[in-house]
Amino acid sequence: MDKKIIFASILLTLLFVGSAGMNILQANQSKEWHVQQERYEKQLSDKDSELKDTSERLSNIEKRYQKLYKEKNGATNERISRITKKIFTALYTYDTKNQTVQDRKEKLKGYMSEGALEQVFQNTEGGDEQTAETISKLIRDPIIYVQSADSDQLLILAEVHFEFSVAGSDKMQGHYLYQMTYDQLNDTIIGFKPLSDLPTT
Repeated sequence: MDKKIIFASILLTLLFVGSAGMNILQANQSKEWHVQQERYEKQLSDKDSELKDTSERLSNIEKRYQKLYKEKNGATNERISRITKKIFTALYTYDTKNQTVQDRKEKLKGYMSEGALEQVFQNTEGGDEQTAETISKLIRDPIIYVQSADSDQLLILAEVHFEFSVAGSDKMQGHYLYQMTYDQLNDTIIGFKPLSDLPTT
């Protein structure tokens, strides 16, 4: 056989083998690339799922917080409303013929601190010695305004409407504004301050 033919055959064989090897290598590389691509896409998908789960958890936490915040504020306002009504009913609904200052003071214990009670009755020493019978009555529930605060103490403004008569006189109406400090932890009024008369009409 001619040497040229033999050489050409060997060369073709080598080229074929090399080409086949390159094809196999490229196929393997392509397969590896697809595997890596699938792995990367799966990682992205997992991350997306994690982010969605985290976002949902955060959203649920925020909703629960808002719900609890509203419930807490609502419960606090209900307690304030209840205490305020008890206090001003005791202060403004009385007949001095049948009820002493000490009687009214006793009704307020449990709703007000000792310091607040002293502020309420600071000008009533000897107040049981009434010269004329006074009859008073709260004519509507107090109107309250609560200042929002992150602390344990809240500032309250209370409008009080009442009517009274002295020694059998015609009934007269009164309208007064008070400032109180409410201790949330102890559910008690710890500060009490009369502010001013308000118009009755």
